[in-house]
Order: sequence, then structure tokens, then C-alpha cells
Amino acid sequence: MDNNQMFEQIPAQSFVTTQVLKKFDEEIKVTPNKSIRQYYEEQRKNCNVLSMIPNFPVINSGYAMMLAYAMIVVPYQAVEKLEEHNQEVEKLEKHNIKYDFSELNLASLLIIDKKYQGYSNYEIIRHIRNSIAHVRYEIKIKENKFIFKDCKGGDEKKENFKAVATQKELLAIISEFYNYYQKKILPDFKKTFIK
Repeated sequence: MDNNQMFEQIPAQSFVTTQVLKKFDEEIKVTPNKSIRQYYEEQRKNCNVLSMIPNFPVINSGYAMMLAYAMIVVPYQAVEKLEEHNQEVEKLEKHNIKYDFSELNLASLLIIDKKYQGYSNYEIIRHIRNSIAHVRYEIKIKENKFIFKDCKGGDEKKENFKAVATQKELLAIISEFYNYYQKKILPDFKKTFIK
């Protein structure tokens, strides 16, 4: 999928995936004993998109990018908000980072361009977050690759990060970061901002 196709495909795949889940939720309320397989086979016959594209996977690139936004971009903003607050309250120097994500196993889940292999987990997550939030990524469906890029100041000529993950690896990164967020960051965020 080239970048221009991505602007059509990611929203379309995301929409179809959410519609399938929405209809599944509605169907379960009406016929709670129906199996997922029965439901899905019926949807393939009745849903325009699923009948036109018989091999349409519900777990697709649009699904992965929805999760990435909800479980990397949004939680990372909470980290930044907490760090700004901590710097103000505790008079910490800028870049005195409380959450370094050192427990995450990112290096084994990504192929990081040689120029950027010395980055900490904190920097890797920040660059992936930037790539997702600013749509500086490519998806190569046939090769099963998500390519994340970040550029200094948004200038494409000033690339400062590039990494590749398969869809399975991306979903593992999302899961790992979100679990870290739930255990380490969200409790602090709630204590600080949600009273």
C-alpha cells in the first residue's frame, strides 16, 4: 500500500472492522447462543464489503493503526503531561524522565535502522508515537511490514528514526506498552489529575 492508498485504506479498513464488531455486539444481544463462526459466515453473505472481498481480515492494517493510536499515542500524551507536571512541581530539570520504559522488550520486536539502534525505549516509543500521530509511516501489505519514520521538526529530509515491524510485532508492541501504561503510568496520572 503506497502512502496515497493508505489514506483510503486505513480509514476504510478501520470503518469496516468497527462495523463488523458493532453488528456482532447487536447480534449477540438478540441471539446470545450464536457462535462467532456462525455470525461471521452470515456477515460474509450479508455485508456488502465482506461479500465483495471474501478474504477481508477483521484483524487488518486499519485495526492495527486504530489500536496503535489509542494505545500508544494517547497514553504517551499522558506521560508527557505527567512529566511536565512533575517538572513544575518538583523543579526537575528538563529530560529528567520518571518513566523510561526500560522494562519493555522493544528491541526484539522491531528492526531499527542501524543509525538509530542506540536509542532508549523511551526514545523509541516517542518516535513511534510521532510516526503514528503525524502519519509518517508506510504499510507494505504484501511484505507484512509497518515502517515507522520520524523527522526532526517534520522536515522529511531530517529523518531521525526509522524502524520496521510486522503486524504481529506491532500488536505485541502495542500490548506491551499498554500493559506498562496500565501498571505504571495510569495510577500516577489518576492520582495527579483525576481526583
